[in-house]
Amino acid sequence: MRGTMKEHESQLEALQKAVADAEKAGDAARIAKSYHKIGIVHQKRYDYDKALWAFQKSLETAERAGDIAGVAKNYHGIGVIYQKRSEYDRALDYFHKALDLAEKKCDGYDSARSLNQIGIVHQKRSDYARAIDFFHKSLDIAEKTGDTDMISVCTQNIGIVYQKRGEYSKALEYSLKALAIKENDEDKVLRIYGQLGLIYKLKGDYDGALDYTHKALELAERTGDVAGIATGYNQIGIICQSRGDQGRAHEFHIKALQIAEKIGDLGEVSKSYHQIGIVHEKRGDYDSAHEYHLKALEIAEKIGDLAEVAMSYHQIGVVHQKRGDYGKALEFSQKALKVFEDIGDLAGTAMSCYQIGVVYQKSGDYDQALEFHQRALGISEKTGDSVGVSKSYNQIGIVHEKRGDYGWALDYFQQSIEIAEKIGDMDMVSVCYQNIGIVHEKKGDYDSALDYCRRSLHIREKSEDSYRALRIYGQMGLLYKLKGEHNKALEYTSKALEIAERVGDFAGVAMSYNQIGMVHENRGDHGKALDFYQKALEISKRIGDVAEVSKSYHQIGIVYQDRGDYADALEFFRMALEISERIGDISGISKSYHQMGMVHENKGDHEKALDFHQRAFAIAEKIGDIAGVAKSYHQMGIVYQNREDYDVALEFYQKALEIAKKVGDIAGVASSIGMIGKVMQNKKNFKDAFIDFLISLDIFEKLGSPNVNTVHGFITELTREMGDEDFNKLLDELKDRP
Repeated sequence: MRGTMKEHESQLEALQKAVADAEKAGDAARIAKSYHKIGIVHQKRYDYDKALWAFQKSLETAERAGDIAGVAKNYHGIGVIYQKRSEYDRALDYFHKALDLAEKKCDGYDSARSLNQIGIVHQKRSDYARAIDFFHKSLDIAEKTGDTDMISVCTQNIGIVYQKRGEYSKALEYSLKALAIKENDEDKVLRIYGQLGLIYKLKGDYDGALDYTHKALELAERTGDVAGIATGYNQIGIICQSRGDQGRAHEFHIKALQIAEKIGDLGEVSKSYHQIGIVHEKRGDYDSAHEYHLKALEIAEKIGDLAEVAMSYHQIGVVHQKRGDYGKALEFSQKALKVFEDIGDLAGTAMSCYQIGVVYQKSGDYDQALEFHQRALGISEKTGDSVGVSKSYNQIGIVHEKRGDYGWALDYFQQSIEIAEKIGDMDMVSVCYQNIGIVHEKKGDYDSALDYCRRSLHIREKSEDSYRALRIYGQMGLLYKLKGEHNKALEYTSKALEIAERVGDFAGVAMSYNQIGMVHENRGDHGKALDFYQKALEISKRIGDVAEVSKSYHQIGIVYQDRGDYADALEFFRMALEISERIGDISGISKSYHQMGMVHENKGDHEKALDFHQRAFAIAEKIGDIAGVAKSYHQMGIVYQNREDYDVALEFYQKALEIAKKVGDIAGVASSIGMIGKVMQNKKNFKDAFIDFLISLDIFEKLGSPNVNTVHGFITELTREMGDEDFNKLLDELKDRP
């Protein structure tokens, strides 16, 4: 047990008196021993500078007295401080010094402890192969000497390495072995229960996680382990976060914070600030999230814990990314990366590379995104981190999906699922199912998309993860909107809104309002659509979500465009564009150019329309956005068609069709063929026009797309232009066509 601040003060006072008495008596051994104990108290207070000073004083005294055991003990103590401060090279240097002395005097007890500590440093640096090697060396010695304490510790530490690598079955096996060895040692059992709770949480088994965490908490309460109670509360809060219950999570993290502050446990205070920040970030309260991560950073800097400094930089970067401030997000993520690289923390380096990749992907810089995700993947493969490999495959899949490269996207999502299923990471399986659904949605295969959303939702409902569930409901609402089933679309988006409001997820509420607005817009109810977009806009402004503000401006612009109010439409698209330019959102800039081009086309200003579509095309081509390139080709085809330059229009539609076929965009194929049919009709090639319309209609019918109505309209116009007699002749000519 760590003890309280009052207890520490009392201990220090007694130890300083002991030093003074020993100095008067000239007892070097007692002086060294007292300074060593002073170092331990300062270590518990997170005052690492004073702890180092005390251990150094003890070391100097022990060296002068020729006390080899005292020297070794202080090497060990100094190594622990450097490890706590994430100065891993220095820590290893001192642990190896301690090990050398222990081996020289054939002290198996101390050798096992030094080997175990060296293993911990390698585990902290994510060098898992070396970590396991040293833990096994320590375990071998402990088993020979019958040191049950060290047998249990090493067994548990081996379990932690397997947990870090995502090998949860092995992690459970070793943790349960450690528990069996120390079932009567309440202090050890408490920590093992906590570890088992964490493993079950990572497996997505939240009931199992809560069961073991509650066992740890009950034990801490019974034995009066106040620090253990705070740790238990924080762990329950983390499980509640995973289930999407941010309200309860916040309650438990606050309880943990209050206890940690009371007993002066700075490490747990920092951890509580960190977790409270994550809760606020998940709820979309980005100002509060930023504030708590800064508090955690302040403590990490104060106690000199470089790993926690880097983690705080990382989380601050995530907050900036969530609110769409990509410049700031990159700045803090790169700061985190530098610290992780400096201290040799491979897992931290991979995490930072992953996050930088996410920021580049969000801003539309897909080449840079892929580069950083590949770096993260390489590190995870090197360290044997299966969870990291699975996450990187998923993220690389997302980049390919954003670029419109659907085959590659599906391939990476499938690879991610295979690993996630193997290690029992159902959370990642659910994420990948949802992402596969998005690919099918982009391809226009709405029924397959819904099927994958249902699979994803089934996993979320089993784990009671409302945070993710509401996003899946939102996606399903969007799919029903695309299918033209507006009542079902409203049903699912309303479910998403209900959950978001219940759990206090402000970002989720704004997202749901936007989606409900889209459904009303699709139904032609522009007034209701505007109401919901305005609600979303107000929330996004309040929580500082710049990217979502831009999205709301964009959607409001589309409503004004549909109403024929082109001046207001252009003004809102300009406002969205301004934000995208400010935050460095390349894909957002392209979307605004695309939409402004459509408005100018609606106004009959072909030159301006072409100018904006060419700008959107240039960006899409530069960042490798295949879907964006196809969209620009399609829109430029419309401009040339409206200018009656049919050959050029046909050329652009053919280019769009070629890309749609290449990437498997079924709806895109149908749309391009339909527009080629319109050009053929313009050129009075009615037979080819009709054949194209039939092909387009057949594809849209198979997809269950509401675009069948558009194609039926094309056929009606063709019939009117040809006249009934000629149209019937065409039908007779084609009736025997296979």
